[in-house]
Amino acid sequence: MYQRSDRKNERRIFTMNIPNKNELTRIYGEAEKSAARFQTVADHFAEIYHHDTAEFFTAPGRTEIIGNHTDHNGGRVIAGSIDMDTIGAAYPNNSSVIRITSEGYDKEVVVDINDLASVPKAQGTVSLVAGMVEAIQKFGFKVAGFDAYVTTNVIRAAGVSSSASFEMLVCSIINYFFNDGAMTYINYAKAGQYAENVYWKKASGLMDQMACAAGGPILLDFSDKENISCCLLYTSDAADD
Repeated sequence: MYQRSDRKNERRIFTMNIPNKNELTRIYGEAEKSAARFQTVADHFAEIYHHDTAEFFTAPGRTEIIGNHTDHNGGRVIAGSIDMDTIGAAYPNNSSVIRITSEGYDKEVVVDINDLASVPKAQGTVSLVAGMVEAIQKFGFKVAGFDAYVTTNVIRAAGVSSSASFEMLVCSIINYFFNDGAMTYINYAKAGQYAENVYWKKASGLMDQMACAAGGPILLDFSDKENISCCLLYTSDAADD
């Protein structure tokens, strides 16, 4: 736990479950810099949304090793997640409204899950979030309101899928709080693809989302679009052998 002042300069205790040193070292290979990064996210989340607690989430960017654009054409791709990621602090707000603040952006993303029809298409992040909500509901999963503060070091417009990283982070939040972990990474990926296809009017072949959602190096086979094959090429167990 840590202390910070609220707007009236009163002292409050916020219980923030910031990842511990062992978790951070396992994910990032170090703990000091990553802990400071998560602490900053926690501070901003508490300051903006005034929750007494939060959970923390991460979703990586990705690189394509071989097979660029073959996901659109029924081919195979080797891709992998990278050590740049999008992280966020989030917590349910007991409403139907999703509110997301992103570091470096002045405008808060606000989406009412009961009024998706009012969200304009192809209007940036708000359209993307609305599209993911619609997809997740179509897949039979639950969505409810939450607040989140996010930041990313995944480079924009550099071919490492900053958008897909953000999409998978949002899916992780929704899965954790409202679906007891029932969503799979394929559900995540297809929700992101749906949002880009329908709400962004952008062709998306699913490689970006699958690579960000699955993590690690993977072999993807898109020959059957209804049953995409995903094979992990490396696991922590293999590293121990």
